[in-house]
Amino acid sequence: MNAWYFHYEGTWPPSNSIDPLITSIHINLNDEKVINSFISDESLEYMKRHGPIGARDISTLNFLKDNNIPSYFSGCLTLTLDKNPNIKKQEYIVTVDVPEEVINFLKTKTNKRIYNVTHMVPLNMNKPNETRISLYNSKEKFTLANSLLDLYQGASSVITNRLHVALPCLAFDTPVLLINNYTYDVDRFVGLNNLLRNTPLDEYISNYEIFDINNPPENKKDYLKLRNELINICKNFTGHINNERTKFYPEDSNFYISLISNNSKEINKYITKNNLLYKDKLNEIIKKDKMIIKQNKKIIKIKLSNSWKFTKPLRLIRNFFK
Repeated sequence: MNAWYFHYEGTWPPSNSIDPLITSIHINLNDEKVINSFISDESLEYMKRHGPIGARDISTLNFLKDNNIPSYFSGCLTLTLDKNPNIKKQEYIVTVDVPEEVINFLKTKTNKRIYNVTHMVPLNMNKPNETRISLYNSKEKFTLANSLLDLYQGASSVITNRLHVALPCLAFDTPVLLINNYTYDVDRFVGLNNLLRNTPLDEYISNYEIFDINNPPENKKDYLKLRNELINICKNFTGHINNERTKFYPEDSNFYISLISNNSKEINKYITKNNLLYKDKLNEIIKKDKMIIKQNKKIIKIKLSNSWKFTKPLRLIRNFFK
């Protein structure tokens, strides 16, 4: 069991019917409900019974140790991903969920093709907000995820602000730079950001030599110890290991194209809907501006009237006695 814990406190601890290997977990220490769930008597007993617990980051490790839970720093399971033997390195760059400023900056530095992608799964815009779900089913999500991994593996370099883009790139030996501009939820980076090259956005823009995309520096090798230990832990627990990662989506490219097409359609729907909302709000503002102008004209007319001038002494007396 490995996850980011969690959105719903009722999901912890897991059922006693499960015999788990709990490793590479992150505990959301910014949520009081999460903390209370993990330090309940039931939870503490569960973790001690199924420990030691593998902590994905140092913040989670410290929390577990402070509560006397047997634990160790495991790193993230994405470090154990194997390469797809069918994918060869090519001369393109991938940017993932980075500001437009980064993309424009990189275009001034290279003639290589730059692919800009996102990890955000589009929602079905046909559903109302309260019931809106992902546009893709589980099979399609795995297909897209595997395709993204292949894209990262084949790249000459990757620049991202996503931890779960950067860590797989370590496993694939793809030079990667993590743009570390997070001011919230920073606990989940502690211990992992030391494994890879990372920098604030402004610092990279002012010092391009940190990561030259035409001649990208090799990744650090510190992650290898964690990777090997995690592979052994999982192998010993399950008795199974995958020797390589291969493509599992259909060879027919139409299937993948249809997913991307759905993505584009939903994005267009979203943009169209937002544009309509914007126009409605703009029309509402214009209408209110006209009302304000009309009211101001009335006020000015009143202040210029003789009756307003004649009653000025009375207003002064009234204000004096307030």
